[in-house]
Amino acid sequence: MYFWNDVHSTWLEAGYQRVDYDQGGNNHGWKLTLSQNIAIGMGPEFRPMLRFYVTGGQVDNEHTAKV
Repeated sequence: MYFWNDVHSTWLEAGYQRVDYDQGGNNHGWKLTLSQNIAIGMGPEFRPMLRFYVTGGQVDNEHTAKV
């Protein structure tokens, strides 16, 4: 998170997931989100926020769980 001032901030969020199956094999994926935020109140802890964002990622679904 980077706070430009009391109203505007830029956030970068990242995530990674890996699933290992008991019968062998695994899946994994990742996601990145970049957002520009405008706080309606003054200060970073105030809500609500108006958020403009872009998200990208990739998921590997080679294996599936059997029920």
